Amino acid sequence: MADQARGELTYDEASSGEPAGRLLALARDVHSHYLRHAWPLDVPAAWVPGPNAIAFIEHTLAAMSGADLSGPARLETTGLLSGAVRLFAQTEIEQRRAGQDTARWQRELAVYLVQIAAAGQHAHLSGALGDTASTVDAGQHNDLFERATARILADLLPPRP
Repeated sequence: MADQARGELTYDEASSGEPAGRLLALARDVHSHYLRHAWPLDVPAAWVPGPNAIAFIEHTLAAMSGADLSGPARLETTGLLSGAVRLFAQTEIEQRRAGQDTARWQRELAVYLVQIAAAGQHAHLSGALGDTASTVDAGQHNDLFERATARILADLLPPRP
């Protein structure tokens, strides 16, 4: 059933551009798919892939054409990207199920962490937060998936010559 649901992916946006852009388009598509259909997240990640999962792997590998990566590195990148997208979707869905507004939760967490850091016992936390934690807003949440996925891809893909 999970493989059947994955058959809804279209891969339309992942057919042109640079590898990072193609992979980001695939990530967006899968993330949206999980947000529409949360139940496949309950299927263990270790299941044997069916035809639609194999098609996803094929499209992901094709998206990396032009990137200077070995075959094993391409497969690792596929797995890492899939895992990151799954984790993002799972977190968002769990927050929804708990009745949390993600942007509000992020703001409240930021305020809490700033208070903890202000006590002076967590220098690294304080340094990481700087003075930006109190300015977390809904726009930043909406961009979090894009920013984080782009950073992941920047580290997974070799720089262009």
